Amino acid sequence: MGLYLTRAAKYFLRLVIIIAVVLAILAAAGMLATRGAEVLSVLFVSWRGTVLLGVIVLLAILYPSISFTTVRVRGNLETNRDDVINAFATYGYSLMREDEHGMMFRANSFLRRLAWQFDDAVTVSATESGKYLKISGTKKIVPRVEMRLNAFLGR
Repeated sequence: MGLYLTRAAKYFLRLVIIIAVVLAILAAAGMLATRGAEVLSVLFVSWRGTVLLGVIVLLAILYPSISFTTVRVRGNLETNRDDVINAFATYGYSLMREDEHGMMFRANSFLRRLAWQFDDAVTVSATESGKYLKISGTKKIVPRVEMRLNAFLGR
């Protein structure tokens, strides 16, 4: 639950920053009907501002459940360790941490990490039975890595 709340809070902050940047651009271009502090007053006191804030909060709450997934791939963490590392390397990811619970991979390039808004971490761990690997991360990254890993494992 803690990771879910962290992801939701980070997404909320991202949305607020995006809106602030858009408002700053509109203000610099002279496209706002109000000036200065009146913008914030209109934004948060009016019905439109309340709805906008509600939509931002709703999106932030839903973001972790919509954007993150976990898949299972047949394999063993110890015997297929090199295949896992190679599959991630071909996708531009490198091993950042490895412990008794599993491995964590991150994008090699800063630009790729920025494009994923620093939610680029993918974790690989073994299931309780040890017959499967659990790959957890964003829904954009995990299916691609799963496909490459299956290719490395000969499936």
